[in-house]
Amino acid sequence: MTLIAFIPILWALSGQVDIPVLGKSEGSLVWIALTVSIGGLAISWFVGIKLPGLEYNNQKVEAAFRKRARLRRGRQGKLRRARETRRAISRSKNEIITGYFFTLRIL
Repeated sequence: MTLIAFIPILWALSGQVDIPVLGKSEGSLVWIALTVSIGGLAISWFVGIKLPGLEYNNQKVEAAFRKRARLRRGRQGKLRRARETRRAISRSKNEIITGYFFTLRIL
């Protein structure tokens, strides 16, 4: 769109500019702008044609990594919960025993 908007300006200015390859021809700046834009489009197309496949493969690898991390966290979480449960049980036993002995001393 920008190129289309500036074509009249480039056409008018190209008569005053001497370009070594094209000389003082009519619309030389327009032809250069069109060539550069088509060249940029072609380069972008060649570079970008492989990107969807690469992104898909990247997402598969990341999903596998997240799955392994989640499984690892799940196992570690189970171990952690088991340790916490054992600690809670031992604390409650200690509190019961300590409380029992405390009450025996009072009596």
